[in-house]
Amino acid sequence: LNRTRDAKHVRLDEDLVARLRDFVKSADTGIVLSTYWRAFTDYIRFILSRYKIPQERVIDRTPGRGHLGWRASDDKAYESRSHEIIEWLSQHPEVESFVILDDREAAGLGVLAPHFVHVKTEVGLTEADVRAAHKALKVPRPHDI
Repeated sequence: LNRTRDAKHVRLDEDLVARLRDFVKSADTGIVLSTYWRAFTDYIRFILSRYKIPQERVIDRTPGRGHLGWRASDDKAYESRSHEIIEWLSQHPEVESFVILDDREAAGLGVLAPHFVHVKTEVGLTEADVRAAHKALKVPRPHDI
């Protein structure tokens, strides 16, 4: 939701958050945080609500510390992201469809690939990404997670 690879604080670009807000509303979906900043879920809920994304749309976060022992720009910090997403999904069998929006390719490995939309850091969430996200939501959940 920003165009910065190495933000030192939670930083959002208004146009990108507006695009996410419109997607969440049109898809009638919730948000599960797998972000570097996920350890601050309540604060992220508050910030997104300032951009008119209802706090209840942020339903949870993936397990783990939120990579706080790493710099945001260090790719090593994200190596476990797919595993963390799979772990969360395995604990939530009620989830029938999902999409992963992330600028880290490590978020969409293996069985997650058909559900992954790679958002380019330098551009941010685009209309094309949103169209791909709507398509990904139509892909059935893998049976093995």
